[in-house]
Amino acid sequence: MAALSFSEGDLLCPQCSDIYYLPVLLNCGHNICRYCLKKFWEWKGCRECPVCQAVSVLGRPPINLELKIAADEYQVLKTRSNQDVCRVHNEKLNIFCHNDLEPICLVCQTSKQHKVHECSPVEEAATQKKSQVNHSEAAIKEEFEKLHLFLREEENSRLKVLRQEEQIKTQVMCEKLENIQEQIKTLYSTISDIEGALRAEDLTFLQDYKQTNKRVKCTIQEPQCIRDILINSAKHLGSLRFEVWKKMASTVACDWHIGVARESIKRRSTVFLNPSEGFWVIGVSNGDSFWAQTSPRTKLVLKQKPEKITVQLDYDKGKVVFINEADSTIIYAFKDRFTERIFPFFSPGLNAAGKHCSQLIICPQTVALNIRVPHAVDMTLYCI
Repeated sequence: MAALSFSEGDLLCPQCSDIYYLPVLLNCGHNICRYCLKKFWEWKGCRECPVCQAVSVLGRPPINLELKIAADEYQVLKTRSNQDVCRVHNEKLNIFCHNDLEPICLVCQTSKQHKVHECSPVEEAATQKKSQVNHSEAAIKEEFEKLHLFLREEENSRLKVLRQEEQIKTQVMCEKLENIQEQIKTLYSTISDIEGALRAEDLTFLQDYKQTNKRVKCTIQEPQCIRDILINSAKHLGSLRFEVWKKMASTVACDWHIGVARESIKRRSTVFLNPSEGFWVIGVSNGDSFWAQTSPRTKLVLKQKPEKITVQLDYDKGKVVFINEADSTIIYAFKDRFTERIFPFFSPGLNAAGKHCSQLIICPQTVALNIRVPHAVDMTLYCI
């Protein structure tokens, strides 16, 4: 880098004592900021060097490009180094506060503002946040892939219906055309017979007159207009956008999450539903994909879609178990260590209109408490 070949003193303007900004080179060999030189010349009334008072021959001295690049690079390095230091304590920012979502120094961590906050080393927090961002990116790509798949299937379905209608109406047209061609052939045959009778001798003509007269009087049915033979484009295109939008909304709208969360979770900022953020939950995306909200999240393959789910919390053992009430199978189990109060967590999700897209019902549960008192009979209490 060009900045490394200059010391900080070499990059300071002799007039303003700051880092060079658009330094120009005078014919005497000294450098100075273009703005500083302009102001100095206006004040002095002549074109001389502010350092050695040598008169400049050039009215617009050229920019020292090498010095400008070095000064710009040094300014960037200086700004970046200042960003790595705490403005309050002038200590290195090597801790990340998850509550305030900002890097702090060791002194800040022990202060009253951050003392009870969840903190971790910058490297560890960066790895975690990158993982969360990658997880979110993967989820977004998955949603887009579902939408693309839906649109491709919808396109094929609509084209199939259109081709079927085209095939049916083409067949009707062919049948009508064959019928008309058959009638034309019959007419040609009749005309040919009548012309033959007219060329016959008088006696023969009169003998066949009765039959010939019948054939002359035969009538051909007027061709009927075939109704609805044209493909109705309004039928296929009129409500296409609305119908596709409705189906897309139902495809991506249905989300919900249930489980438990610790008392100190963030409530006024963006959160990720995973154990590191204080959430032990499972959920549904798009109405049919079940996920355990780990980091990254885990897709659940279920034999039977649950209608009723039991959430079991064993605080002492650090277990959160989700059970399908229909067949008592375990959907997923979290294993962790709890250090504070835990509360139920429910999120019915929002659809495109801002309303809850699915209904979550909290069902009463019978809880059994086994109490053993020394030198007494064991008791079992049932709570609903």
